[in-house]
Parts: sequence; structure tokens; C-alpha cells
Amino acid sequence: MQSLRYYPQLVYPPIVPTRPVAPIYGLQPPQPGVQICHQCNNGYRDSKPEKDLNQAGKSFRKHQCPLPHSFTVHPAQRFGPAQTNSWFPVLEVDLPLPSITNAWTAYQSQLSSAPPPSTELSIPDNYRILHQFIVKSRWLEHVAGKDVSKLIPLVTITPSDPQLPGLKRHVEALLQKLQNSLPPGEHFARRLLSTRPS
Repeated sequence: MQSLRYYPQLVYPPIVPTRPVAPIYGLQPPQPGVQICHQCNNGYRDSKPEKDLNQAGKSFRKHQCPLPHSFTVHPAQRFGPAQTNSWFPVLEVDLPLPSITNAWTAYQSQLSSAPPPSTELSIPDNYRILHQFIVKSRWLEHVAGKDVSKLIPLVTITPSDPQLPGLKRHVEALLQKLQNSLPPGEHFARRLLSTRPS
């Protein structure tokens, strides 16, 4: 539906160009030595092409256009790997087609260019209940001046934690249950910490 809305000129199957066009990004790279017929504009390429490209190949000689057969040799692409997809001529380009970047590589390059995380303690903007609990428990005084990078491993619970096995799974299940109990359209459980931990 969105394709039809934003790109109404798109059709399927795609219209095969009859004149050389710029290489189409996303298709297989252009293949050299394709023989384009002057009458039907279809391209023909043999798996073992003739040594002389000006000599018609086997597949070109077998196609149905009336004699005499005349052709031009072009680099060409097609819209799919099947034999039923016709080759169409493309313009020769000096620069290679852009390569598809790996999503993981792109993520790592963005991660390496990001600024290093701050080691200063921060208080969240929405501190109404969480901040009250932390202040009354005197946690801010307890951790003042400590290196945050050394404190985080002390409070991190992994799924294979030997002291509290399964705690992470149970906390996630509780938060999911509370989130599902909210009315539609409300995104935050406002008083999750209103009950004092025992």
C-alpha cells in the first residue's frame, strides 16, 4: 500500500529498458560482454562466450528474431537470476557500484566515534519517587566520590548469578505485568516504588 502511495509509477514485473541506462544499485553488478539484439533489444550472454565478442554466441544465434541478426556488445544487468529475466544494457562506469555495508560494522563505527561515557553520578529528571527513596536511604552520601565504573559491576545481576539465580527474569516479569495493567495510552507506571522493599 505504501509503495503504491509514494511510488505510483512502480510496476511489476519491472519494465526492461531498451536503451543503455545507468547501472541499477541493488541488482547484481553489470556483466561484461552481453550481446544486445538491435531488433528485440534483448540481451544474450553465454556461460562460455566466444573469444571474439563480435561473433554471435550460441544463445544469440538461437533467439527468434528474423535474420539477419545484428547486435551490440554492452555490459548488462537483469532484474533476477532466472534465465527468463532479460539482460538490458547499462552504461559503463569507472567507479564501482557502492557496496552494501554490514549493519554490525556500521554500528561499531558509530560506537567508536561516540564520546566516552561520563563517570559522574547523575540524577534522573523524573525523580519524584525514586529520588525520595534514594535520599531517605542515604545512598547518594554512601557513593559520593566513588568511581562509577567500579560500582556498576557490584550491582549488576546476570542471568547466571550464583547468589540470586533467576532474579533478573522475575523482575522483568513483574515490570511487564505492571506495564500490561496500565490503561491503554498510558506509558508509565507512576508509583512502581511506592511500596517499600521489605
